[in-house]
Amino acid sequence: MDDQRATLSQRPDIEVISARYEQMQAQLRDRLSTEFAGLIWTKYSEGSRSACGFEFPDVPEGESRSLTAWSGKGGLPDDRWDHAVVIVQDITGRYGFGSPEVVVNRPRNHEIVVPDSYGATLQFGTAVNLILQTHTGCHLPPQQHGPPSGTTRTTAPNHTG
Repeated sequence: MDDQRATLSQRPDIEVISARYEQMQAQLRDRLSTEFAGLIWTKYSEGSRSACGFEFPDVPEGESRSLTAWSGKGGLPDDRWDHAVVIVQDITGRYGFGSPEVVVNRPRNHEIVVPDSYGATLQFGTAVNLILQTHTGCHLPPQQHGPPSGTTRTTAPNHTG
């Protein structure tokens, strides 16, 4: 339990990381709307919260979130998909996310998932419409955040935009 708590204590708390990822999604929507004229985003899910269970079973106060999900009406044509992926990779990279992993790549249906070192994933895809949603990894709430007793805290990696 102390190892799991120590791992989570070195991560930003759930409120900080959620705000950071919401900012990242806003930058993505803005940039994609600029690059692909006429793209209009609408919320299609408000998001949700859940316990971390499987990954951190000994830290019941750990939390992960699915942030607000967004839809871009009309999707993207196949010949614009690669450019959109470059934009996603550029912006998510500024927030500590890694290389995109292809989930689907066929005509009129594309999807990638972009992971970060905290277990978060950004989902981005196009078919009938664009989809954009970020799922956090496990993080502690602010009131539970901090090192376990008897340990010292180290600085977490800088994942800023």
